[in-house]
Amino acid sequence: MNIPMSDIEILEEFPSGAEPLARGATAEVYVFRPAWILKLFYAGFDQAYVEAEARNARAVFALTQQAGTIRVPAVGAIVRVGHRFGLQYEFIEGGSMQTALKHAALYPLDAFARRLAQLQTALHAISLEGSDAANALPLQRSRLQWAIQAAHGIPDTMRAAALSALDDLQHSQQQLCHGDFHMNNILLDQDGQAFIIDWGDASRGSPLADVARTSLLIRYGADPDQPTAVPDGLTATQFEAARQQFNHTYLALYFELNPIIDWQAQLDQWVLVVAVARLSERLAPSEQRELCRLVQALCSPV
Repeated sequence: MNIPMSDIEILEEFPSGAEPLARGATAEVYVFRPAWILKLFYAGFDQAYVEAEARNARAVFALTQQAGTIRVPAVGAIVRVGHRFGLQYEFIEGGSMQTALKHAALYPLDAFARRLAQLQTALHAISLEGSDAANALPLQRSRLQWAIQAAHGIPDTMRAAALSALDDLQHSQQQLCHGDFHMNNILLDQDGQAFIIDWGDASRGSPLADVARTSLLIRYGADPDQPTAVPDGLTATQFEAARQQFNHTYLALYFELNPIIDWQAQLDQWVLVVAVARLSERLAPSEQRELCRLVQALCSPV
């Protein structure tokens, strides 16, 4: 049920001349008030969409406050600016882990990959048992089913293969999953402390789905608005090799911290599911092509 408009702060317009701190796939981020930012969603993302993110973010904040092992920003009120909706978050002064990596030498790559795996391990270890906050989170399986049905650019046979794989996978696990865990969604404050942001896709489900998504983003992720960006000082070949090394180190440490028998076979099943689900999103052409090739390979008989 929608929040009554009387409970939403309404602004006729945003302060003139305000420039966003960042732009993403769904929203722009602005400094809003002392200690707060406003994640202002683009037109077309309605009140119900923003309310769903607010529920997730508040549930995760409660869970992480109780666990005390990872940090997430506090969540404020929903705001309407003209015809757009936004959500207030605690302002974390600093930058993303992705930005920190770009400003580092090429080979503390392993250090960043290790920290990524450690943070995700801590996230997945948060207990949901007996938590009212956890019950506010959607089921991962339902989210993935919807995304697979909405995927584009693939034949129905591959969509059916992904749905079949999803049905075959173990769904008894009910652990906290981020749904879009990557270095642009990890902020480092001025003391180097990490805050995990952007919990709109959070759910209760299998951590391996989360790991599959992170691995795919490391290997193929590209900004749709800057799809050919290669870091200064690297050739395209060097950049590709660095991505593969980073992915190898990240996966090796995650499964060292979380031993799972025959993890590669289980992960491959989740990669098929998550890759097809990812095709429901607006992607750079290069990433769309790579994911379609990967799905075709995973669907082909050995």
